Amino acid sequence: ANSCQVFLASLRRTGQLMGLFQEPPQEFLLKMDDFLLREKSLERAAIQSKVDDRISARKAKDFKKSDEIRDELAALGIELRDGPDGTDWEVRK
Repeated sequence: ANSCQVFLASLRRTGQLMGLFQEPPQEFLLKMDDFLLREKSLERAAIQSKVDDRISARKAKDFKKSDEIRDELAALGIELRDGPDGTDWEVRK
């Protein structure tokens, strides 16, 4: 085994002893976002609704409205990522 593999195995063993790395990263990040949303008194459904409105505006080529919604979400601490599979969002950490 190379030194990177040995280090990774050691990191995983140590993390398990400390209760770290016990869930898939996506699940952990989702829980972290939910925690941050609660801290900001925001609801996931309300944010998703705004994201959906922005997606509709983009499809209609209403870029002014799309930009306004993006800016509104950014002011709430929500980061958007547009990609080939659609728009993802997360709470700024």
